[in-house]
Amino acid sequence: MKLEEEGDEILGVETCTDNDDVLLTANSGQCIRFPVSDVRVFQSRNSVGVRGISMAETDRIISMSIIEHVDASPAERAAYLKRAAAERRLVAGEEEEIALTNEEVGEEAELSDERYEFLKAHEQLVLTVTEYGYGKRSSSYDFRLTGRGGKGIRATDVSKTAEIGRL
Repeated sequence: MKLEEEGDEILGVETCTDNDDVLLTANSGQCIRFPVSDVRVFQSRNSVGVRGISMAETDRIISMSIIEHVDASPAERAAYLKRAAAERRLVAGEEEEIALTNEEVGEEAELSDERYEFLKAHEQLVLTVTEYGYGKRSSSYDFRLTGRGGKGIRATDVSKTAEIGRL
């Protein structure tokens, strides 16, 4: 693969299938999830990369992960996350409500026990860690599927960088 500009580098290489998604995270806290099929196959050493996420000039990609693709509507994902969080709180003995996501989901979906178990079996967890050791564990369902090259969504609030450190 041909690197176009000075300072360009290959961040990572992963094996994947057309049934997977790419999750890119920038040091600004933004991340984007898009289908592997959106990335073209490189034909030769002169091939150049494709834009994964739109970033400010000072930002850089710090992480790339391959996540299993699961077809689920935004309403199904929200219902799953709500039910899974309630189950974890029940096990931990907590009763506090938590915020789920900023995504517009419209009406809330009803999940059958079978569909819930399917989503639970295919859920993957994403761990975001700062330089001071603070971590955030997120469900793969927190990251909606979008087109390659967009701004993405906020994976982590970086407004407290002085306290928690940079990504």
